Amino acid sequence: MSASYTPLERPDELAGKALYTPQEAVEGFSDP
Repeated sequence: MSASYTPLERPDELAGKALYTPQEAVEGFSDP
């Protein structure tokens, strides 16, 4: 298992963005 997360398809709202901000990472990958 890896400690990183790389989606196979990027959401449209992240097109053109190289990296997530720390806040985006927390919101996008935390358990609901």
